[in-house]
Amino acid sequence: MLRIAICDDDKKLLTLLHKEIDLWFLMLRKTDYNFSIDEYTSSEQFSFCLKSNSYDIIFLDIEMPGLNGINTATELIKRNPSVLIII
Repeated sequence: MLRIAICDDDKKLLTLLHKEIDLWFLMLRKTDYNFSIDEYTSSEQFSFCLKSNSYDIIFLDIEMPGLNGINTATELIKRNPSVLIII
């Protein structure tokens, strides 16, 4: 299963991106992809949940309160150099 995380402090954009990813995978259904998407509204919430979850693809907002997307991406790459990060 492909595990996807979206981290954005703007809930409207978070929902929109989730729908777009669902639509994209729906178009690929012919190849029978299994995937899950988890949503996070802050880098701190996301970082906390990383202790029990691992992801293949991570969508990060750059500007977020507290820990921004660039700093979060830097830490993620240190933990898992093969993760795909989309900012």
